[in-house]
Amino acid sequence: MAALPSITPDDLQLLTVSQVCRLAAVTRSTLYRLMSAGNFPRPLYVTPKTPRWRRATIRHWLHEREHASLELTDCANTESRSCQNATP
Repeated sequence: MAALPSITPDDLQLLTVSQVCRLAAVTRSTLYRLMSAGNFPRPLYVTPKTPRWRRATIRHWLHEREHASLELTDCANTESRSCQNATP
């Protein structure tokens, strides 16, 4: 597995819902659906109605998704027993 890129000062930036949706390439409804299913990081709340995510958190989530996608692609291309038990 490739190492995560080092954290930069930009990674500490707090992102809005719109910014997160753009970065993750998902719609707002998909973002909330992913969060409800436990498949997306929960936001930090600056105020009770102001959700924000750290850029580093979203980068990490994208990195994990990419890694999981590559594993599934590898499994589709092999007949390995370890791949038969892989979960999407």
